[in-house]
Amino acid sequence: MTPVAEPTRAGSWNFLYWANAANDNEWNFATNTVTGNITLKAIWTEDPVFIVSFNTGAGGSTVSSYNVKKDENAHDPGVIPTTTATTTTLPTTAGLYRGTGASDPVAMAQVFVEWRAPGGTSAFDFNNTPITADIALTAHWALAPRIASVAVNRVDLAVNYVRSNASAGEYTLLLDSDTPINTVYQNFNTANMRLTIIGLGAERTILMSSSSSTRRLFYLSAGGVSLTLGNNITLQGISVPSDSLIRVENGGSLTMLDGSKITGVTHTAHTTGGSGNHTAAVHVYANSSFIMSGGTITGNTGGNGGGSGTGGVYLSETTATFTMSGGSITGNIGQSGNPMDVRFQDFNAANHTKTGGTIGASNRSGFEGTGPGT
Repeated sequence: MTPVAEPTRAGSWNFLYWANAANDNEWNFATNTVTGNITLKAIWTEDPVFIVSFNTGAGGSTVSSYNVKKDENAHDPGVIPTTTATTTTLPTTAGLYRGTGASDPVAMAQVFVEWRAPGGTSAFDFNNTPITADIALTAHWALAPRIASVAVNRVDLAVNYVRSNASAGEYTLLLDSDTPINTVYQNFNTANMRLTIIGLGAERTILMSSSSSTRRLFYLSAGGVSLTLGNNITLQGISVPSDSLIRVENGGSLTMLDGSKITGVTHTAHTTGGSGNHTAAVHVYANSSFIMSGGTITGNTGGNGGGSGTGGVYLSETTATFTMSGGSITGNIGQSGNPMDVRFQDFNAANHTKTGGTIGASNRSGFEGTGPGT
């Protein structure tokens, strides 16, 4: 009997041989004899199929798995995963980064690097690794790189970037040199702008330039915005007619941590009086907040202004929240040259709390001194 051509079948099926349909015995075209009508049927075997899956960890985006035949190579899924999980590694070079260096532990953003096999320490080789069993490849992540479009040690450019990309989350600016602010004040006027500033290696000063067209450095003026002054950051003011170095209103929030400092603001209206804001360092308005867990506010001189002149911190209205657990506000001058570090327009025990830290002079005597205040 003349041999019959091998058939094909869709899928992962391989043809083995022809068999006698009556008994499933393999038909040998060279030795078996046809003695009557006969039906041959194809005998098939299906290749083993294994699952290649992708594990991106908690907070990682989903990457679809797929099947691979035995001994065939897998292929890159063609999708770059993302993750909301963070790393506790703080960058060591200056620049603007995604994530916050203010939390404990640090929570910096991560980016995808490569896929790795279980226990692997390098990239999985998709082109030269035959698959012989189910395999789950794991995403390897690393600290997100510096945002290259923002020049290092440029506070103004960093604030502009955060304003335009506030929806992406929190940011941290690392400075490795002193930097002046020569432009208009840095306005946090887009909802949910969140920035932490940290000095690398030593104290780094953000200086209000004498050529600046503004009387303040930072203006937190929208709901959900926050500025955190971290370790080794000093805000250095100059002589100005009036206004505070940092103004917080409309639901904004300012935080000072250990190693931060606000100093050097002197109102020229201190002795001459005049209209305007007469708080030198930090003015917190209604429905906004100032959290001080560390740092120092010192060496600031406010102006004469209807009894509101304050060198350090002024809390407008009962809904301006002040929470102090550490740091110090001392050595600031207010109305008529008298010491004034913290002034409350209207004290509210629910919104104004002091569990630690030191306040020199205040119109709330229970808040003066070191430790809890009442």
